Amino acid sequence: GVGWAIGQLLCGWLADRIGARLTLVSTMVVAAVVLVLMAQAGSFPALFLGAVVTGIVYDAPRPVLGAAIADLVPDPARRARLDAFR
Repeated sequence: GVGWAIGQLLCGWLADRIGARLTLVSTMVVAAVVLVLMAQAGSFPALFLGAVVTGIVYDAPRPVLGAAIADLVPDPARRARLDAFR
């Protein structure tokens, strides 16, 4: 939960700073590496850290997609309908 909450803020910030595509690619690479390392972790601190990092990058597409919709759809009413749909 903590990783997810941090990830929403961090991934939204990254999408604004470095771009949506680079944010998605980098978070998915981090997720792949961390999940492989977690499979071999044997201690609680390593598993806990891996779980936090996985939580941070797990839902990266949500804020990135929200930022893309905000950039591409200028009409607030239409943007609200798109956000509600997803």
